[in-house]
Amino acid sequence: MEDTFGQDLVARPRRLGLINLFLHGLDGTIRLGYTIYEPDRGERFDVILTNPPFGTKGANQAPEREDFTIETSNKQLNFVQRCIN
Repeated sequence: MEDTFGQDLVARPRRLGLINLFLHGLDGTIRLGYTIYEPDRGERFDVILTNPPFGTKGANQAPEREDFTIETSNKQLNFVQRCIN
């Protein structure tokens, strides 16, 4: 089976995800961080399973990314742009 990759902003869900991978015998990486406000790493995937951002981190703040078509502080739109890229 191919490697599994993930990222979470909060440490506890990240740890739970790593434990879940281990218990199911899967190899994988789950990073700690916020993908919307980090530079594009150039990684591309065949399947994306995700949920929209919650909370207030980054509210009213447009990310400084050259790979986003629309510069906005709208978290939902930035979320969609990140998934498409």
